[in-house]
Amino acid sequence: MIPMTKREAWLAIALSEGIGPKTFTKLVSACDRLGLPPAELLSRGEGELAAQLDLSAAQMESLAELEQTARAVEALAGDFDEQNITYSLRWEEDYPSKLLERMGGSAPPVVFMKGSPEALTCPLAAIIGSRTPTEEGIERASACARTLADEGYGVVTGFALGVDLAANVAALESGTPTVAVLGAGILRIPSRRRVLDEFALERILFLSEFPPLQTWNTGATMARNRTVVALSDLAIVVEAKRRGGSVEAGRAALQLNVPLFAYSDSPEPILAEGTRLLIDLGATPVAQSCDILDQLDALTEEEPSSNGKGQQMEMPLDA
Repeated sequence: MIPMTKREAWLAIALSEGIGPKTFTKLVSACDRLGLPPAELLSRGEGELAAQLDLSAAQMESLAELEQTARAVEALAGDFDEQNITYSLRWEEDYPSKLLERMGGSAPPVVFMKGSPEALTCPLAAIIGSRTPTEEGIERASACARTLADEGYGVVTGFALGVDLAANVAALESGTPTVAVLGAGILRIPSRRRVLDEFALERILFLSEFPPLQTWNTGATMARNRTVVALSDLAIVVEAKRRGGSVEAGRAALQLNVPLFAYSDSPEPILAEGTRLLIDLGATPVAQSCDILDQLDALTEEEPSSNGKGQQMEMPLDA
């Protein structure tokens, strides 16, 4: 096997096909329990390892190819250096603490970042909605971003067309940071000329939990949506059909106890079906961006203040 640091080995494991957050957590726990570095753990007999950790044949096959995965990552080192891309494993200092606080063992094992990590230090509002919104939806997304920017909030979105892009642009025009969570790898940032050409990376952070060269797919988008809301202090759904990523993001916010707001109407009735469903499930209805501030004031009065520190995942003993 090629020489790997323990950090490189954990990165390769995190990027191995079929090794999701829960399996990654099991591997970290096993290394801690047995006092073994990851490479030594994986060198054990396949049958013994699979039985101990309840791993499938496909997962074992993927872990057996750890060296190839590590080589593929190593080959991208030049791209990472050239584009100032970094990565953080769950237990490392730069890993977003809100992901651990909200998601625990289901948090992404690794995140790749490009741009301004300072964007994660301010309160964040997720602005969510249709890729094909109405003009009213675009204006609402922009108004939310501007209103919340005045209150010191940054904006986090999935960097899709439509509502997401309108919110990103309005936030940047207001001088507040914006976080773009990708549904693809960090080397697959979509071409959004209005953002990439007009605004400097000093106020934009691109974040991805996927292998660097992974292309967009539906499953990744759904996982991305959960990360968007987990990074946020509140979430707003502007327009949404009854089925789709925007509604699922809203459901995730409710599951993760992120305060959720939703517009109760839309000039296009089908784009109000999803927001009304979320209101039925527990989202707070709003009609304009200032309503969100009023509701936030009420929430602040009702809830004890947070110290802003997230859960810290225990570092593997061998890391």
